[in-house]
Amino acid sequence: MCGIAGIRRFDGLAVDGETLSRMAATLRHRGPDAMGVWLDGPVGMAHTRLSIIDLQGSRQPMASVDGRRHLVFNGEILNYRELRAKLSYPFQTHGDTEVLLAVYEKYGLAGVDSLRGQFAYALYDGSTGEIHLFRDRLGILPLYYYADRHFFAFASEIKALLPVIQAPEIDGDSLNDYLAQRAVPAPYTLVEGVRKLPPGHHLVVTPDGGIRVSAYWELATCSSRRKVTTTEAVELVEQSLRTSVRESLVADVPVGVYLSGGVDSSLLTAMARQEIPDGPLHTFGAS
Repeated sequence: MCGIAGIRRFDGLAVDGETLSRMAATLRHRGPDAMGVWLDGPVGMAHTRLSIIDLQGSRQPMASVDGRRHLVFNGEILNYRELRAKLSYPFQTHGDTEVLLAVYEKYGLAGVDSLRGQFAYALYDGSTGEIHLFRDRLGILPLYYYADRHFFAFASEIKALLPVIQAPEIDGDSLNDYLAQRAVPAPYTLVEGVRKLPPGHHLVVTPDGGIRVSAYWELATCSSRRKVTTTEAVELVEQSLRTSVRESLVADVPVGVYLSGGVDSSLLTAMARQEIPDGPLHTFGAS
């Protein structure tokens, strides 16, 4: 878990570094290992890091080799090694962050389709002046934004946007939704003007202040059917579970498992132990 934040101004003013640093400071609990800020006139990005992969490298905000693109990323790309092996890119690090830059370099916006994992990231393309925000398919990791005629801002948490909102107010309709349903449906939030990027969506901000949101992934409306025996069905489920567990164990730090006391977490723990029979496997539970 890391924290990301950023500002894109439309009024010709430069991003205030102190404001951006205050936004990042509210996210320090998400990334206690390092904090970085990048500024370039009307654009600025900040990142607080929890180091999991490539502990000594992969500092963020990260620039592409040619310096034209900058990225802040929260999450983990589980298939980054597989993607990296297929890319011809002068990598300077050993983590998954730079793989996102390399994927964009080769595939453009369509590169998000090749990613497996949980992620929320923002990429500034200096050649177009656009900022692109992406959120993973199931919305595992959060991403919020706020915009008016002067600027656009994004962050991993709503409170990180408060330094740029002069007078935050409660969104009355969203409050009614929360009191009635105990939830606020996307893209709305309890703070007026603050929106959350829906799962599986891409948002682009243009230099003139235009904002477009579109889905890059949706659940299939019709599921395909496959006839299998009971034994084959069990084997397919087990294969999918083992693949998921194996990919989730990719880390340069010890991995832990949350125990709920149920069959599911016990099964995942058993599979994780089979994947790393000799290494440490910490388990945690709450009662």
